Amino acid sequence: MADPPMHPMGVAMQWVARIFGAAVMMILPGLAGLWLDSRFGWSFIGLVGFAFGLIGGMTYLISATRAADAERRQATGALKSGSSGKQDKPHRE
Repeated sequence: MADPPMHPMGVAMQWVARIFGAAVMMILPGLAGLWLDSRFGWSFIGLVGFAFGLIGGMTYLISATRAADAERRQATGALKSGSSGKQDKPHRE
């Protein structure tokens, strides 16, 4: 039996949590790099931290979006086909 559809506010809160997590993942490495720069007198670790944070945060957002899309497709596919147990494969481009 399929789960009932989630309330729109619940879906919105899931997305808020995902985006907040990505923002934290983007900012914390840069802040840690700036701290290291000030502590040891370097001048490049902050920039490297922000670059790694941007890459990590975007990677997380893309994977979270793909997982949510696959979950949504599976749920709508289950609703359309009934309880046949068939699962749609996630669309990859």
